[in-house]
Amino acid sequence: MSCVDFMGYSHYTYRELNLMTCLNVQLRKDIIKSKCLQTRVLLQIYCHELSVLKRK
Repeated sequence: MSCVDFMGYSHYTYRELNLMTCLNVQLRKDIIKSKCLQTRVLLQIYCHELSVLKRK
């Protein structure tokens, strides 16, 4: 069982989940509190990419 399944967001793709989490502070806090390192790392990378895109 993946961390995302455990959190109840399994019907979203990672990309959708990351987009939502970048825009949703509470969801981001929940993920950071969870012990899901893989999700947290992907999230950091994606949020960083998103902020870079916004600056262009």
